[in-house]
Amino acid sequence: MTAPGALPLLPSPHAASDGAPQASPQTSALPSPQAALVTPRRNAPLRLGLAGRPAARLQAEGILLAKAAAWRQPLTLHHFADDDAPAALLHRARAAGLDALHVTGALTETMLPLLDQLSPVAQQQHSVDLILFQGGLSFGVNAAAWAHKRAITRFLAPLPHDHALLLGAGRRGRAAACALASAGVRKLAIYDPRRDRALALSLFLTQGSGMRSVTLPSLDSLCDHRFDGIIRAMPAATPTALDRPCNLSPRHWVIDTGQETSALTAQARTLGCRALSGGDLAQLLARRLLDHLTPATTQPASGPLRTQRPFPYRNL
Repeated sequence: MTAPGALPLLPSPHAASDGAPQASPQTSALPSPQAALVTPRRNAPLRLGLAGRPAARLQAEGILLAKAAAWRQPLTLHHFADDDAPAALLHRARAAGLDALHVTGALTETMLPLLDQLSPVAQQQHSVDLILFQGGLSFGVNAAAWAHKRAITRFLAPLPHDHALLLGAGRRGRAAACALASAGVRKLAIYDPRRDRALALSLFLTQGSGMRSVTLPSLDSLCDHRFDGIIRAMPAATPTALDRPCNLSPRHWVIDTGQETSALTAQARTLGCRALSGGDLAQLLARRLLDHLTPATTQPASGPLRTQRPFPYRNL
């Protein structure tokens, strides 16, 4: 039974075809972020692999290199082809002697059954974006979930956020929804072209957090739903319903989880809405990835969106 206020685990996508669940990776004895880099190699360059779609890898490369340079932390990146099978990719990453592997896209889910251990958040979200290699074992964590929670909670703190509209119920939508629940959003309307995915996320939130959530079959009746802000967690195209004056106004806030510039973000800026961009989230994600690989003593002083020591992801 899930404790009140705690989000449950999503149904595993890796269940056996006969209905019997397969053994899932263990979640105990996870290493702390500082432990991922042992003391004798502390001054050596970090070796991080990047896997996934080329565009996503190039975006991650630029942000990670800039962040590592600001921290004066040597960083070596190793790119893997986007057509590598998950098992072959994991084997090649181990053989290359990498400290960790950053994965994007579909790999965030297909790598799950191959890992030795998962953080509680990775298990809850059913996705990983960073795989740590230590002592012959592989540990999967979800840094994006931490970045979403950290940024969204602080962004919404001074703003009205009782009722929100979430566009998209995929991987990014799940992370955003959990962050909204942590930030105190009480009512959430969810729209996704795949109605089954929206319904699954709505049930997950209602059972786990007590948040009132509903799904919208379309955005045609958007004026009937009063909301304080919009979160985009789907492709950059903006639903035409949002172009109506009654649906988006300067009183709304907008959170855009995609790094690409969207019509929604452009429209929000034109109207003078408060906005949190995907670029802001990407910067925080890069910081979190490096948090897992560097000791706290080598990190720069804390800024507006960082903590002095790595945030304990197991407490998310």
